[in-house]
Amino acid sequence: MANVSIRDVLSKLSDEKRRGWLLRGIPAAECESVAEHSSSVALICEAYAPSEFKAAAVELAAAHDVAEAVTGDIVPSDNISKEEKLSREQLAYCFFESVDPQVGLRLKELWQEYESNQTESANLVHDVDKLQRLDRAFKYARRYPRLDFSDFKKDAGAIQNKQMFDDAQGVLQRWNAWEGSSRKHKFIFVIGELLRAEQSRPNSRFQAFLAKSFALSIPVPPMLLMEILRSAIQDQPHDVVFLDGFPLTEQQLEEFEKERRVEAFSTRAGEMVRLLQERKNLFHRIDSEGSVDDVQHEFLQRAMSTIRFMDSSIEH
Repeated sequence: MANVSIRDVLSKLSDEKRRGWLLRGIPAAECESVAEHSSSVALICEAYAPSEFKAAAVELAAAHDVAEAVTGDIVPSDNISKEEKLSREQLAYCFFESVDPQVGLRLKELWQEYESNQTESANLVHDVDKLQRLDRAFKYARRYPRLDFSDFKKDAGAIQNKQMFDDAQGVLQRWNAWEGSSRKHKFIFVIGELLRAEQSRPNSRFQAFLAKSFALSIPVPPMLLMEILRSAIQDQPHDVVFLDGFPLTEQQLEEFEKERRVEAFSTRAGEMVRLLQERKNLFHRIDSEGSVDDVQHEFLQRAMSTIRFMDSSIEH
């Protein structure tokens, strides 16, 4: 007798990659899964949904793509008609009901609500789905600058919710600024006192957080650090940017390495990655051979030597 649990079925969403990204050239190891997408949409709904239907929107967001545990992620290049896609999805929900009648029925109801798009919850989830896809496309554009994700920018104009529409326009502004910056700069080395500048900026949302981070001597999250760095780079008129004080942790270095942004405009990107990797290796000497200051000093000497060489050899 077949024994399949609904948990076994739905857990496959963690392994099912979003094939649209794969077809763009994103490596499977870096590609967003259907489960990651759905959980991101659900969490973003928490931020945008009004209290009166927040719970309903979050539930709908979490379930809106569960059929893909059975059908896989169907993309336009598969040349599958809308009718056939619908038939496959209907069969998937029939399977869910066979595995677990109560849960399967609820999942089918949520899918029907999402597809009909007639409720406030469904309207919101459709908008969040577009915003999350836009965010992800911008993230991949920075990480893989040789791949083209520009057609995802159109998602920003299709969002109906006013707050989300405005936020999507902000994503487009940052994306366009990033594209202009990547054409201008030949080499970037990284950070210095930018965090303190951000802390002193009158309208910064992170003043209290950064003050506490400095007081406790705890490094800031890599995501925040990279956003501050990107903003600073966009304002730099120079071909070579060197800012001391980064990375302070391996996590910060790993976040920078994920961007791979420098590859778009420097044939010497390999030298930069090698130098940053050297900094990473130096971290492992702290416990037995010296202090953080020792590591900073040694790395700074090596970095400045590399920067002087590159500054003299880059064509302007």
